[in-house]
Amino acid sequence: MGRARLALVVAVALTVALVGWQVWNARSEVQVPATFGRLAEALSDNDAAAVVACMHPDYDWRGQWPELYARQERAREVLGNGPELSSPRGLAQAGLKRVLALHVLNRLVLSWRITAVEERPDGLVVVKCDLGLDAPNGSLAAIRPPAEDLHFTLKRYGILGRYRILRHDPIPVRTPNL
Repeated sequence: MGRARLALVVAVALTVALVGWQVWNARSEVQVPATFGRLAEALSDNDAAAVVACMHPDYDWRGQWPELYARQERAREVLGNGPELSSPRGLAQAGLKRVLALHVLNRLVLSWRITAVEERPDGLVVVKCDLGLDAPNGSLAAIRPPAEDLHFTLKRYGILGRYRILRHDPIPVRTPNL
């Protein structure tokens, strides 16, 4: 009976520790910077899929990047007409992959500074931040000088409570002509 009781106490203690860690880790003070950190890491790793994964499944690709999607037929010609290009998310990932391929030896660097975080009652978080994008030897896709006071709306997604980007102010990124 002693071992069973000890095992139960250990199991309860581990469960409490795990739940406590999850509650602490799910706070916006932890998750908001982690969201931008994941985005910066994905860009520096030249990982288009990881960049796209930072966006919430409800992210409106066409609405957020209307000037790029106005040229989507030209983009499909350049990128090929694979089945992944049939969705806006897939087209974005393929386009990012192409842009990031140009930076294999000159990796993009995302700089960000969070200036305000507002948690809304509906569970969304509005973040105000400054954002810059460039590469050590210059880039075709850049935010130079850094854009200030951009608003991002983040929404939780997944079992771990990580935030993903749902929408944002227009980002003045210079994009290559397709």
